[in-house]
Amino acid sequence: MRIDDYYGFLAAKALQQLNAMFDALLQEENVNGRLFGTLVIVSDNPGVTQRAAGDLQKVDRTTIGKFVDELCEGGYVERRRSQKDRRSYALFLTSRGEEALGRFRGACQQVEDQFFASFSRDERDVYVRLTKKLVKENMG
Repeated sequence: MRIDDYYGFLAAKALQQLNAMFDALLQEENVNGRLFGTLVIVSDNPGVTQRAAGDLQKVDRTTIGKFVDELCEGGYVERRRSQKDRRSYALFLTSRGEEALGRFRGACQQVEDQFFASFSRDERDVYVRLTKKLVKENMG
């Protein structure tokens, strides 16, 4: 078998290309795909703890801490002491974060439209359905 006959290689290359396209579009904002993911999680779950955000993104405590540090330094997210557990931080989007997330979502859609341009709507739907199935079955 040739290297490009292996599913894992193809999946990794596709993800690498998609991430590079997204990162290039947002490089002026100092945001990448992983930070975008954290912003979406905070937006969807206002007051989420840093640990829970890491669990949702499937990253360890150190990694989510770095992501949140970068987002706080950029003025996109703020940490507040959790009202439920004073040892934890609750995360909230700032007004800058809310405004920027709208732009980032638009950039994400633009990149996905470009990346999947050769797919029909039905092919995109099948791709998403099958990828979600793989993730659910393999990541829990």
